[in-house]
Amino acid sequence: MLLKANNITKKFGDNVLFEELSFSIDEREVIAIQGPSGVGKSTLIRCLCGLEKLTSGNIECDQSIGLVFQDFQLFPHLTVLKNLTLAANYHKLSNVDQRANDLLEYFGLTNKAQQHINILSGGEKQRIAIARALMLDPKILCFDEPTSALDQIAAKQVIDVIRKLQNDKLGIIVVSHDQKFIKELTNTIINLK
Repeated sequence: MLLKANNITKKFGDNVLFEELSFSIDEREVIAIQGPSGVGKSTLIRCLCGLEKLTSGNIECDQSIGLVFQDFQLFPHLTVLKNLTLAANYHKLSNVDQRANDLLEYFGLTNKAQQHINILSGGEKQRIAIARALMLDPKILCFDEPTSALDQIAAKQVIDVIRKLQNDKLGIIVVSHDQKFIKELTNTIINLK
């Protein structure tokens, strides 16, 4: 098991986003988190990644967790390669440039390495954001609304990428409103209300 959430609760004052929620994820498993806007889907994955504190409960996980943000959070003034290597260099990981080039090849973006983010398409930005998350070698990868800003072709590419990552033994957690997208990827769904 890669991660186990035990009776986790998150509140902001009197506003309860989720309460006593328990689930687990293992290698090659894809879990979808769905529900209407404002119920805490993004907050839940931020808690899993350690970016938000839980109100109560605990998360058992000794694996690294990556996050692909809804709005990508890429640096437009940097090249694709610099976006990929920035955090890995900060953490003093080895073989950073080789890892970045391998990921660019994996995603079919080798020819984009020296381009700036602001000239790329939405689908290309999404794949760069995924590659950047993979630079730190996570065992679990969280996606926050990965298809919200993409056309059908780019959304299909994201599904293909997630399936590839699943075959690479990653655990995948996806926040999405897109029912078709969820049905293509998983039958394990956490409904927040």
